Amino acid sequence: RANGEDLKLDEDAARSVQNNLEREVAWLQNVTVRTTHDTIRIEAQWRKPIALVKRGLRKFYVDAEMVVLDFVPIPTLPIVKVKGLSLITKVPPPGTVCQRDDLAAAVDVLKLLWRMDEELTPDKPLLWEIEVI
Repeated sequence: RANGEDLKLDEDAARSVQNNLEREVAWLQNVTVRTTHDTIRIEAQWRKPIALVKRGLRKFYVDAEMVVLDFVPIPTLPIVKVKGLSLITKVPPPGTVCQRDDLAAAVDVLKLLWRMDEELTPDKPLLWEIEVI
């Protein structure tokens, strides 16, 4: 029951929940929703921000696929600030892919450093030492 109404847990409900999550929660990827007679099971993966972009008072992250994520402080991940980008007139909405060659070049470098850290220096990652690229 939700708000005093019976919920019908079927494929339509699962599809609706999945579509809403994919549309409204940019931080989730690979969302799957299943229902049983009395439950809704949601599986998803968190997107991992790799770069921070600051434009005026606005900040946003992008992940390795250039998907825009809204800003929330995350002190437990090495997220590098990207500077020197050409003028960003409008911040893309969360969940969209940011189509910028200059930012894509920075993200490509950060992906290489991330992979190097995972393979060669997992105990002392270099990305924790880099503040700005």
